[in-house]
Amino acid sequence: RIQEEVELKEEETRKLQEEVAEARRRQEEAHAALLDATTPQHLNVHEDEQEEKDDLVNGEIGAEIGSHEDSISMSIPEEDRLTQVS
Repeated sequence: RIQEEVELKEEETRKLQEEVAEARRRQEEAHAALLDATTPQHLNVHEDEQEEKDDLVNGEIGAEIGSHEDSISMSIPEEDRLTQVS
């Protein structure tokens, strides 16, 4: 009689574990579907054959970006302020 109880409990535990695994799988599928449905298309990254030649937002292409950095002169506040010595 005790052996039958143990076997019934083991069978019940096995079925519950299968149900939990199935519920997790469905939850993951639902989460993935929700992400697909709520992610704006402009945020999705797609491969592009002309990716290297595409113009950037500011109109420069990637190779030109570094050439203008040295021509920018910005003042540094620490250099501009006058310090009085007492």
